Amino acid sequence: MTQKERQEHSRKEILQAALDEFGAYEYAQVTVDNICARHNISKGMLYHYYAGKDDLFLLCVGDTFEKLSEFVAKNEFLLQDRPALESLMAYYQCREQFFEAHPHRRKIFGCAMLHPPAHLESKLRELRAPVWQRNRQFWQRVVQQYPLRAGLTEEQVTRYLVSLDYAFPTILEQYNQAGTVRDIYDMLQVASEILDMMLFGVMQPQKEEEQK
Repeated sequence: MTQKERQEHSRKEILQAALDEFGAYEYAQVTVDNICARHNISKGMLYHYYAGKDDLFLLCVGDTFEKLSEFVAKNEFLLQDRPALESLMAYYQCREQFFEAHPHRRKIFGCAMLHPPAHLESKLRELRAPVWQRNRQFWQRVVQQYPLRAGLTEEQVTRYLVSLDYAFPTILEQYNQAGTVRDIYDMLQVASEILDMMLFGVMQPQKEEEQK
């Protein structure tokens, strides 16, 4: 094995150890000591390649975003030429399939998107940019399929839907407090209900005479 191959092997070993730790524990609970002790990695080797915990977390986030984007891109044909709600369901199903196949990446994704460590926010924002742009392009296509409520612009509605998209896993979890979601099919049924309300609202505005 050449020196370059050994270095690549060491980096992959450290990345996998960090993915396992950040994928199983909250950011505050993860330590370099635990990463090394639980995965038989020497501190000397780890610090030779990475500066510490924050460097490793950013590495995991960047790798997760990259792998997720690649997975969605490969399946993007499933999202095209469909009615908006069907396209949305295919989009969330695609993303859910990725996390089903890589469960340790779900917590990393959620932390980076919804509960980022404050001191890493600017760096995480840079890493999120490609994911944000892809989501924005997708939601723009959805918005263009429907007439908008009077007074709202395409830009406003797209911004609203992108912001909800980031929080969607948490919304789904809270909406399902009864615990009826047992598998991906149950999840998609609940997601369909939420997406329908997100797109089309939940209340009919009262007529002026009814408000008096």
